[in-house]
Amino acid sequence: EGLVLTFAFEHQPDPAAQRALKIFLRQIEESIESAISGMSGRSEHDAIAEFLLEPDFHKFPELVEHCREVAVLAQRIAKLLELPAVQVENVRLAALVHDVGLRLLDYERLYKRLNLTEEETRGLAEHPVVGAALVDPLLGTDVAQAVLRHHERVDGKGYPSRLSGQQIPLS
Repeated sequence: EGLVLTFAFEHQPDPAAQRALKIFLRQIEESIESAISGMSGRSEHDAIAEFLLEPDFHKFPELVEHCREVAVLAQRIAKLLELPAVQVENVRLAALVHDVGLRLLDYERLYKRLNLTEEETRGLAEHPVVGAALVDPLLGTDVAQAVLRHHERVDGKGYPSRLSGQQIPLS
């Protein structure tokens, strides 16, 4: 709060310099926002997210790796979309914990089975709801909403709520 940075140019920069300056500005903004969010408990949120992956998920290293890879990709996409640093962090956290709702299911029995019964499929489809309920009190509503909606589809054929298009939160 109270930080003011100014730049002045004797002549208007050429287009290439303007693009470079825009990138530089975004990096400065991200650094400042990261520093601010870091002071408000980023490492705490990371520890909570890691805790949510333990101990059950480490029986399934492929699932842990999937969650980590999704987090990296989601963070990259959020940055490419030039989302604010706080939203990028929420996207990263949500991606890391997006499947934690699976931990309360009989995942060991269902893991990598191809022909699930209708009842098993319905149970598996509840994992976003369970995950959001686990995440909300620990990582906040924004992260929980992203977890809840991670299987929604633009065409409305996703789950749990069959949202479509703009109804689906960006995160």
